[in-house]
Amino acid sequence: MKCLLLATAAALALSGAARASFITDPNCSNNGCPGGLKLYLDNAVSDQSSFVATVGGHNGPAVTVDTVGPVDTGAGFATIKPASGSTLVSLTFTPANGGLFGDFDFRGQMLSGFTGLATINVNWVGSNGPNDFGTIQFTVDKANQDFGAFGIISNDGDTLKSVQIAAVTPADFKEVKQIEFSLGDPIDPPTVPEPTSMALLGVGLLGLGVTRYRRKTAV
Repeated sequence: MKCLLLATAAALALSGAARASFITDPNCSNNGCPGGLKLYLDNAVSDQSSFVATVGGHNGPAVTVDTVGPVDTGAGFATIKPASGSTLVSLTFTPANGGLFGDFDFRGQMLSGFTGLATINVNWVGSNGPNDFGTIQFTVDKANQDFGAFGIISNDGDTLKSVQIAAVTPADFKEVKQIEFSLGDPIDPPTVPEPTSMALLGVGLLGLGVTRYRRKTAV
């Protein structure tokens, strides 16, 4: 019974391990964030709310972009704007490979019509399990002027499964641009042999010793 309780406690401890997290990138400034690869579009997008882009250029890793509010873009390293007569409330970026990117940043402008501060939520989902998610907030104090660069970065080697930027009332996006991802640098913990593996290794070494002893006595 004691062994069962210990095993249950160990399992709960593993399942409740602290999740990885992203933080505000301290290296970002008005001039941008270092090391980023820009989001690229092979073709212009017109009045669409879901499309696929690539990171760094034509043959880069694929990222699906889903928007709340249809958008228009140019081709290349293009600016994303709300389609005519629409509003752009949020954009969600989902890499085809959730193990690639360790940080994310963007710039843009907010629509006029607010006073004080407008808020942008960056909602991230990491690759380390169902509890690996969070929200980081940024504030903008001027409309119709460039904000950012705003960025998030992993503080422990986590990578982005998806990331959403969402405008919070009282303002929506006038445009979002210079969207960048950087390749992650996962931290690999030291490999520690499991008890079963150690036991098998011990049995193997014992067997090898017995074999050598028998050969020696046979000679």
